Amino acid sequence: MVRDSRPCIQGRVSGIFSLFLAMARRPVPPMPVEGLIDHPEAMTLPAAAFGMLMRLTLHFWSTDCRPLPIADHELRGICRAHAPTWRHWKASILRIFEAIRPEWEAARRARENRVENLIRLSQRSASMRRVNALQLRSDHWRQRFGERFPVPRSETRRDDASAIPEGNAIRAAQGRLAGLTTRPLAAPASR
Repeated sequence: MVRDSRPCIQGRVSGIFSLFLAMARRPVPPMPVEGLIDHPEAMTLPAAAFGMLMRLTLHFWSTDCRPLPIADHELRGICRAHAPTWRHWKASILRIFEAIRPEWEAARRARENRVENLIRLSQRSASMRRVNALQLRSDHWRQRFGERFPVPRSETRRDDASAIPEGNAIRAAQGRLAGLTTRPLAAPASR
């Protein structure tokens, strides 16, 4: 059996690639392309100009619709364009971009509002689940122990600001229950 005398770099290469695989990609929401596709001038651009327009819009969308740089060399860098090609198509690309930009900004705001509403509703839902769980727990204690452990008047009255919240009342009742002594279990009968 003949072995290869070249050094094995496979371990080092897989280590480098594992670094790239471990890096999480920033989530980018779906991009609304209808305005770009429906724009009549955008569809007449040659491949190089349309590619520059796409790079510009992808940059705009992935940076949360922040304003584009003003410097010409920065815009050309975003578009990855050759200088003569950029000079030739710059006016058309920026005109098309400015035509579709308001629609994209509105889509971004609508998506952010939906996300904020979902977060707010989930927080409200979670708090309602907590309130319902506390109510069920307090009903369970009342059914199980009846009037032996009545809730103190100060905890049931909500006239003053110093009343103990319902969660504290339940914890107080549980604390009183924990202090009780219970009968030891009977030993199992022997045969």
